[in-house]
Amino acid sequence: MDAINILLICKHSQERERIEQFLKENQHFQLTEELNGNCPQIYLIVASDGFQEDCGKMIKQLRKKCPLAKLVIVSSASINSLLEAMRCGADGYLPNILDKQLWQQYLQELVCGEQRFSAKVGEQMLEMFENVQRYLVAKTLTTREREIIQWVAEGSTNKEIAERLMISEYTVKNHLKNIFHKLQISNRVQLVRYALIFEDRQKRK
Repeated sequence: MDAINILLICKHSQERERIEQFLKENQHFQLTEELNGNCPQIYLIVASDGFQEDCGKMIKQLRKKCPLAKLVIVSSASINSLLEAMRCGADGYLPNILDKQLWQQYLQELVCGEQRFSAKVGEQMLEMFENVQRYLVAKTLTTREREIIQWVAEGSTNKEIAERLMISEYTVKNHLKNIFHKLQISNRVQLVRYALIFEDRQKRK
C-alpha cells in the first residue's frame, strides 16, 4: 500500500514537532501541504486543549473544501474525547499516545473505507484507555505499596513479605486491599501482570 498523505493541523509548535517526527519515522505516512488545491487523504486535527465550540464548524469547512479527505481528531486518551470526536462529525479519532501499530492500522483501514470507529480498533483503544488510567493511578501508590507489589511480582507470600518488611501479615493484607482498590483489580495474578507492565523492577542487592 502506498504511503498515506497526511496534513497535520496543530496550534502548538512543540506538540506539532512531536507528531511530525513520529509520522516521518513511519514509511507508511507522508506529510503533505495543500498545494494547487490538492487535498490530502487525511486531515489530522490535534485538539491539545480539548474540544472547542467551533470544532464542528472546522470539520464542516474542511469537508466542504476536500469532500474525499478523512478527518481524524487527535486528543487525550479518554472515552469522552472519543465521543466528542464523533459529536463533531469527524471520520475518526486517535489518542495522542503515539502508538505506531495502532496509528498505522487505524489510518490504513480508514483510507481503505473501513468503518470509522471499527470494533477491532475500538477494543484496542479501550485497552489503551484502561492501561493509561492504571498508569496514572499508579502515581498515587505509596512507597510501601510499591514495595509490596514488587515482592508479590517475585512470588512472595503475605507471610514472607511481612517478615521482609518487618510488619504484620495483617498490615500486608491491608496494603494489598488498598492496592487492589486503587488499580481496580481483584487478585494477585492481575497484580503480577500489572507489575510486569508498569513497574520498573530494579535488581535487589
